[in-house]
Amino acid sequence: MNLISDLFKAHKYREISQKFLCSEVTENLSFEAGMRLSNQLLLNDAPDDNLREYAIALLESNRKAFPKKWENDWRNEIFLGDAYYLMLKFDKQFECYDRAAKKN
Repeated sequence: MNLISDLFKAHKYREISQKFLCSEVTENLSFEAGMRLSNQLLLNDAPDDNLREYAIALLESNRKAFPKKWENDWRNEIFLGDAYYLMLKFDKQFECYDRAAKKN
């Protein structure tokens, strides 16, 4: 079995973010699992900017690794834009919302 998958199934999200590069996570998890992991890291119990930055990097990695799946749903851009909003990166947020608007 795969260590990243095992940690994901055990809900050890912080451990994944501390031990693995986003590219390694993207290679070892499905698109959907990567999106769920990003969500869990963004909405963690004790807001942690390091986890949120990792979640954004993971979303960007997912976007590059699975372009067809990413492009199939404009809400992926909204999700990424919302993640940038949490980190007060408003220019990046706008870019994501603009891409979503053009898809919808």
